[in-house]
Amino acid sequence: SGLSTSIRIRGQDTIAAVSSPRIEYIRSRENPQYKLWRRFLLRPDDPDCPWVPVEGRRQAVELSRDRPPALLLLSREDLPGVAELTGRASRTVVLGERLLERASRVRSPQGIIAFFEKPVWTRADLTPFVLFLDRLQDPGNLGAILRTAAATGRFSLVAAPGTVSRFNDKVVRASAGYLFRVPFLEGVPLEDLARLEYRILVADPGAEAEYFDEAFEPPVALAVGAEGAGIDLPPSVPHRRVRIPMSSGVDSLNAAVAASLLMYEVVRRNR
Repeated sequence: SGLSTSIRIRGQDTIAAVSSPRIEYIRSRENPQYKLWRRFLLRPDDPDCPWVPVEGRRQAVELSRDRPPALLLLSREDLPGVAELTGRASRTVVLGERLLERASRVRSPQGIIAFFEKPVWTRADLTPFVLFLDRLQDPGNLGAILRTAAATGRFSLVAAPGTVSRFNDKVVRASAGYLFRVPFLEGVPLEDLARLEYRILVADPGAEAEYFDEAFEPPVALAVGAEGAGIDLPPSVPHRRVRIPMSSGVDSLNAAVAASLLMYEVVRRNR
């Protein structure tokens, strides 16, 4: 188990517990646990993956102050500043440089990969201000939106079916860990927010009303669609369309930029 001082050898696979009872060693890429962890690193959005992987000491340490890492993978035991993490992690495994680099999803691995339990949110966690995302596909945009929502301190996120997963590996990296702070429901149609009595404001470049003129009285859901595709708006959902003014010849904004403008207008109006 790695929690005693014994050593077990299975073919080429060696797992050994070192002087600390909290640290294990895995040296073979054929180790089944290593293969599973590597798959989780490649596909954290897999429904079978219970964790969010975070690479790098600084972010792992910051997140560990509020939640213990379920699993900590290290390139070596004597990395600078790693004691703070090993003291909090439920399990620590030293892989060595080669295996950790093979598992890493970043260009310059820092030798630390921490797995945290995925956050679970319910409808009871929704805030009076909601940003509704309709079929966004760019993980970088979703990560940026998560960071902005966290910065406002007011918004929760709701994503329609067909939107990129918040646990996509690129979303996890772009969000800088803020997906643990922002309530986020996935696979929810816009009709459900209307049933919860949220007023629906749809960002539409063709709308007559500008968002500067909107009151943004809560509870309100601001709906943003993917660039080009727009929003698939059910005719039964009552809504109001607003536009972000743009100069002639510009027909749309990046989805993350549009979402940020709308969210911070809400902040400005409700200071």
